Amino acid sequence: MKNLFFTLLFLLLIYITASAQSDMPGVFPNQARTDSITPGKMYKAWLNVVEEPQKRKGVLFEIKDSSVMISNSLNKQDYFEGRYDVSQFDIRNLEGMKIRKKGNVGKGAIIGMATGLIIGGILAIVTVNNHPKKGFHIFSPGEEAMIVSLPFIPLGAGIGAAIGSAQIRIPINRSQEQFNLKKPMLNNYAIKPIPVISDKTFSVLRDTVVDMDGNLYHTLALGGQLWMAEDLKVTRYADGTGIKNGIKDASEGGYLYNWNAVNNSRKLCPTGWHVPSVAEWISLYNSLGADNSVAGKLHDKFSSDYQIGQWWSSTEKDSITAQHFYLNNETMAIMTIGANKKTGLRVRCLRD
Repeated sequence: MKNLFFTLLFLLLIYITASAQSDMPGVFPNQARTDSITPGKMYKAWLNVVEEPQKRKGVLFEIKDSSVMISNSLNKQDYFEGRYDVSQFDIRNLEGMKIRKKGNVGKGAIIGMATGLIIGGILAIVTVNNHPKKGFHIFSPGEEAMIVSLPFIPLGAGIGAAIGSAQIRIPINRSQEQFNLKKPMLNNYAIKPIPVISDKTFSVLRDTVVDMDGNLYHTLALGGQLWMAEDLKVTRYADGTGIKNGIKDASEGGYLYNWNAVNNSRKLCPTGWHVPSVAEWISLYNSLGADNSVAGKLHDKFSSDYQIGQWWSSTEKDSITAQHFYLNNETMAIMTIGANKKTGLRVRCLRD
């Protein structure tokens, strides 16, 4: 009986550990959704709206200058796929709100259960070690251990769930001034929305990125990828050292780099960005529809005004060549092919 008890205890611990891990972010099937953008933490919100009897609840989506946006139902897969309905509430109609991290109750219950299991296991060991060896006993040492320890598991789960259900209260009182004071905190709890991608087109974001020379680049989002909207034109690596070889000014904008500059450990792209691999280029192509219309979409938002666009990938083909992404707007040709590493081609950066 004693051995059975500890075997069950061990199996229960494995189950709790697996349950806790299952709530961790996973890898989604479509690589295009996960190359660059992650949803971060999501928070549930309960809004007290003037003249509405019930609280409006959903995931805190975005904080505007004078309003709060929530999504009625949102999980990570919906976020990546761009499937969400958003409701916007003017702060003049909001008395206050409560916020809690999504999934906190379940995680609290699991952590509490694990804590109760550990405490119960310790008490079980103490019970077994102090069990009298002589005299009449109603229960065996193992049975007494189970009687002592098992109640701590649901008790811990209940306490953990109660702690996890705690909410952050944020008063607004229909005041713009009060709202302005709370806005920095609210922005920490809101997720950064990505565009709806059902039409398989780029969306221009308000985010910008600056390189080592101070050049400013706008950004484009598509699914899980965040791209620079312009070709790279930096003359220094991310560590500040100059690019001595393989750089040449291109008349259409941006610079031409050889692959040795692309593959340099000092990093050609700004910190937090990288030269995309062939797989990431293909992911972009697939996200845009994987058909003849892709060339036009790239030309409109991505490839500036030149007729033929060629950008390096970070994928080496052999000792002499590396793969790059080729776009011909006239013939609508799109392909990934190899080029000599000494060739000067453009570079477009992708966010890590």
